[in-house]
Amino acid sequence: MKTAEELRRINERRILDQVCYVTEDYRKTIAYFTEKLEIGPWTIIENSNDTAFQVKKDGEDVTEPWKFYIAFTRVGNMHVEVIQPEYGPNPYSDFLRERGPGIHHVKESVYAGNEALYAWIEELKDKGHALSYEGRYMEDIYYYVDTYGELGAHYEVGNSAAVSGHPRLVGHYPEET
Repeated sequence: MKTAEELRRINERRILDQVCYVTEDYRKTIAYFTEKLEIGPWTIIENSNDTAFQVKKDGEDVTEPWKFYIAFTRVGNMHVEVIQPEYGPNPYSDFLRERGPGIHHVKESVYAGNEALYAWIEELKDKGHALSYEGRYMEDIYYYVDTYGELGAHYEVGNSAAVSGHPRLVGHYPEET
C-alpha cells in the first residue's frame, strides 16, 4: 500500500469530473434536477450502435442493436450525466434491473493524451480490474472499470475529449428561448 504522502502526490494530478445517474425516465430525472436542485440546463443526445464504435461489454464485441439517451450539464467543474437505456446490451439496463435508479459511475478524466489513458487502463488491468464496458463516441474514448461489486458503482476512465458534434441531438431542457 502506498503511503499517505505518495497518495497525496498521485491524486493532486488526477481529475474526477463526472457523476452519472441511471434512470428509467431521463425527462422526469432532469426535470427534478432542474426544478428542485437548480441544476441545468441540459443537453440531450441519443447514443446508439449508429453513433458509437468499438463497443465492448464484458470483453465481447457488442454486435446487436442498442440505444440509450444521455442528458448532461455542468455544475462547477463537475459534469452531471443522466442515462436512460432503451434497448440492447448495455450496463445501464443491468444496473436498473439489479439496483433500480441511482448513481451508476463516477469518471476520472485523463487529459494527458490517449497514450497516458491507455497506460492507466493497462495498469488498472494489471491490478486485477476487469473492464465491463468500453467504446468510442466521436473523439471520446471511455472504459468502465468493474468496481460494481466492491463499490456499488462503476469507475469510468476516459479521455473526455471535446467531441466535434452530436449526430443525434435530441434537444435541450429547459428549451432555449
